[in-house]
Amino acid sequence: MSTQARLSKTLKTISCTVLSVFGVLVFIFALLSGSDTNGGGISGIVKNSPNALPYLLLLVLIYFGWKRPLIGGALITLLGFGLLYLFGFFSATWNVIPFVVGIIPVIFGGLLIFSWGIAGGHKSIS
Repeated sequence: MSTQARLSKTLKTISCTVLSVFGVLVFIFALLSGSDTNGGGISGIVKNSPNALPYLLLLVLIYFGWKRPLIGGALITLLGFGLLYLFGFFSATWNVIPFVVGIIPVIFGGLLIFSWGIAGGHKSIS
């Protein structure tokens, strides 16, 4: 295995691992954080479940990014920009925590695209 192939595999593994841990933690937080205001218990979790859908999408895209790093990385990066927009980063007032939650998919989605390029995937397009 060449050095570039090893580096590409390492970058892809790091990116997918960090995104997976981040995605699961934020998914659980989004699922449970508002359930008490919706009545608590299982019914509160079910009523609050739409808040967790973007992070469920992130988990699906991580799997897709493992199989197809270019397309998955681009979609994860777009989701990150969507989260930044949703959290109001592009408005006059913003907070650090929502910025971090939105920028992590952007960074690691870009790292997936970069790992695809190192592996020589860019040669298969032309």
